[in-house]
Amino acid sequence: MNKLSFVKQLTTVAATATLMTVGMSIARTQTASAASITNGGFETGDHTGWTVVKQENSGGDRFITEGTTTQLTGSSIPNPTEGSFFSVTDQGGPGSYVLFQDIVLESDSSHTLSFDWFAQDYFNAGVSDAGNMSKDSFPNHHFRVDIVDTSFTDWFGPSSSAGVLANLISPTAEAPLVEGFNNATFDLTPFSGSTVRLAFRNVDNKGFFHAGVDNVQIQSASIASVPEPTTILGLLALGGAGFVSRRKKQAVK
Repeated sequence: MNKLSFVKQLTTVAATATLMTVGMSIARTQTASAASITNGGFETGDHTGWTVVKQENSGGDRFITEGTTTQLTGSSIPNPTEGSFFSVTDQGGPGSYVLFQDIVLESDSSHTLSFDWFAQDYFNAGVSDAGNMSKDSFPNHHFRVDIVDTSFTDWFGPSSSAGVLANLISPTAEAPLVEGFNNATFDLTPFSGSTVRLAFRNVDNKGFFHAGVDNVQIQSASIASVPEPTTILGLLALGGAGFVSRRKKQAVK
C-alpha cells in the first residue's frame, strides 16, 4: 500500500468522527416550540387564554389597562413593558384575586419562564401574610406567584401553600409609587413532561393594592438524546477495523 492511499483512508476515518461530533453538537442545541403562553402580553385587550378567579364579595377585580392610572381608584401605575396593555388588580374594598394559565411542558426539553410584575401597596401598609389567600383573614396583604398542580382549585382555602409545586415569588408588597416593572426568570425544566398551572395571586385588606403582570413568556429548547460514549467508541472501533482490514488486503496483493 502506498503512502498516498494510507493518508486518504486515515482522512476518511477522521472525517467520520468529526461528522459524528458535529451531529451530536447540533442535537444538543436544537430549538423547539415545546411550550407556549397564550396572550402573554394581553395584547388582545382582554384576558383571553387566562382564567381570572376572585373570592366571593371581593371589592375589586383584575383589569386590562394601558397603564398610567387604575380603572376604579385612579391610582398611579406604570406603563406596559411591551405592547399596549397589561393586567392589574384594583379595588374599592378587601379582595383576593387569581390570574392563571396551564402550560404544557414537553418532555426532553428545557423550559425557561419569564414575566414582568409589580406589587404596589398604594398606602404603604406593609406586607402581611396570614398563611392563606383569604381577604377575610386580617391582616392579609400581599402578592405571590406559584406553580401549582392543574387539579388545584381551593384558592382561598385554609393554606396558601396547598397545591403549590414551586413558589416563584414569595409574598411581597412594594412601597408606592412604583416606577416600573420587575423582571423575573425561572427554570421550569424539572417539570418537563407534565402540565403545570402558573398562578399570579393577590390578596388585600389593608388598602389599595395594584398587582401588575405583563410580558409572560416561555422559551424552550429540545434536549435530543446523545449516543453513549461506549457507543461512539464502538462506532469508531468499527471504522478503524475496516481500515485495518482494507490495508491488510491491499498489502497481500
